[in-house]
Amino acid sequence: MGLNPAGEGAADAVVSGSILSYELTAPLYRRGQETESVQVLQREVVLTVRVEVLDREAYTILWDNTRLRVVGQYLDASETEENGRTEAIELLVQEIVDGAQSNW
Repeated sequence: MGLNPAGEGAADAVVSGSILSYELTAPLYRRGQETESVQVLQREVVLTVRVEVLDREAYTILWDNTRLRVVGQYLDASETEENGRTEAIELLVQEIVDGAQSNW
């Protein structure tokens, strides 16, 4: 069984959720000398969401996760927060698909 995108009116299942937190972190940095500032090398977009997949016909929850956490990374020197956010969203979609399919 595979997944195909559809409008809500034609879908067998609907994904819904809410963002619990959105954080920017700098896990990789280089400390300068006493008078220099810190050089950030890598940043992360950390996204935590509550999500559920609802079977519209039976009106039952097929899969849910109350604290799904994904991390999108980007290089501070050559990329932007948008790059990290895009990666985090792609990871989020994959986690939801994997989670939903684990019950089929």
